[in-house]
Amino acid sequence: MANFTINDLKLEYYWETQEDSVKEITGFPPNVILNCTQGYEVLYFLNQYMDHLGWATKVSFNNIEILIKTRLPYGTRTHMEIKNWLDILHRK
Repeated sequence: MANFTINDLKLEYYWETQEDSVKEITGFPPNVILNCTQGYEVLYFLNQYMDHLGWATKVSFNNIEILIKTRLPYGTRTHMEIKNWLDILHRK
């Protein structure tokens, strides 16, 4: 798994979700909502997505972070929906 940490995140987040609870999520489940305001949830999702693409640069990590935080379409909420949206953007 990609190994980006809290220090690699550019944007501000809340840290109320426990880190251990997000590590239980595997893959990109269609029934688990990603809370984009919670740091550990975003960090874990970004690391998984970077692995999915085979990418490893901090620039790519931060670009995806910014996309999720600022351009995520309304109603796109689950891990699978966000992954699919990012995959479409990546193909363009």
